[in-house]
Amino acid sequence: TPEVDTNGMITLKINPSISQPTDPLVEQVVRTMPPNMTRRQMSSVIKVKDGHHAIIGGLITSQTGTKINKVPLLGDLPLFEYAFKHEELINTVIELVLIVTPHIIKNSKDVSLRDLGYKRLNGK
Repeated sequence: TPEVDTNGMITLKINPSISQPTDPLVEQVVRTMPPNMTRRQMSSVIKVKDGHHAIIGGLITSQTGTKINKVPLLGDLPLFEYAFKHEELINTVIELVLIVTPHIIKNSKDVSLRDLGYKRLNGK
């Protein structure tokens, strides 16, 4: 629940989380039970002025994988595969960044996002 002080500062407690299946092949398997999930979360308390932005980061994921590049057919032949195939180790780092813009609605009339200055992504 946000709190607003007399100076118009808004205090927010934000708890972003990321959940993903523990098995990367879970989408390819027919299951009768829900998959096992890993969940990472953080907790932040921020104080922001009405209409100003706060940027929150910190949920970082690192993944390591292998990418195989090969010439079709020739890369699959047992004797020639090493001449026509290349394996590459790939490291990927992903960070979740949230941009939060709180607004104090001072009257009871219906306020749309357009009234607060937001536009559609397509610009209309």
